[in-house]
Amino acid sequence: MTFPELYRLGKKLFKADRIFYALAFFLLFSAFLLETYPEAAAAIRFSQEGERIPVYASYFSPLLQQYGNSYPLACGVMTVLITASAALCLGAGLRSLNVMYATLAGNILTMIFALMPLVAIGKDCVTAVGVGVLSCLFAAILLQTAVIIYENLSKRKK
Repeated sequence: MTFPELYRLGKKLFKADRIFYALAFFLLFSAFLLETYPEAAAAIRFSQEGERIPVYASYFSPLLQQYGNSYPLACGVMTVLITASAALCLGAGLRSLNVMYATLAGNILTMIFALMPLVAIGKDCVTAVGVGVLSCLFAAILLQTAVIIYENLSKRKK
């Protein structure tokens, strides 16, 4: 790849990055609003008698004490941090590689902590909000990796 091709690719990545972060920020903010209502984050389990039991089992919530999973405080803190980093990455002046590495690490840690209850408890703890936020985090990890690779390649070309 020549440098002009890399430059055009980089501009497209940065535009996609900004659009994605705006979407991620909106999705996380919507998740916070949705999860103030327990019904929005309730997973349904069936008892041995066959009756339905709603269980609050969402990964992300501003009300940390109402988590139904095994790692409430860690996921709550990570969610707040990743929302803050998504807001920071929307700023044009904060596009340094150090910020990108920090937000990538935050995304990966949040994803790991959020997937732990799914592995430990099973598919009963999946909610629409949790799936939306996890898919958003996964896309963020892929996009940030692409931006970091581009930045490192463009530094070598200079």
